[in-house]
Amino acid sequence: MINKTDEHFAIEAVLSINSKSAFSVSETYESLLWHSEDIEKPTKSEFDKALAKIKSDWKAKQYQRDRAAAFPSWQEQLDLQYWDKVNGTNKWQEAITKVKTAHPKSE
Repeated sequence: MINKTDEHFAIEAVLSINSKSAFSVSETYESLLWHSEDIEKPTKSEFDKALAKIKSDWKAKQYQRDRAAAFPSWQEQLDLQYWDKVNGTNKWQEAITKVKTAHPKSE
């Protein structure tokens, strides 16, 4: 499972505002040190808005991370598909449906 810290979110927030900027940041706007002389430093409001969006997007995609951890490996899936074809069964689809049901998409 991937865990993101507030520092990771802060870095992504600044990069989402301007991907070519040079900066260092810890977790908050107050810790943002701006190193780009030719690019204007984002305002606190811009930073906070970008940070909220990054965190919201991360939370909305939790089901994807949960599914990725729960799906059978590619090797297991290919084996299930092979034996489904040979035996006329549907075990691969059942395995996939089970994971998707356990970890539904967020709305």
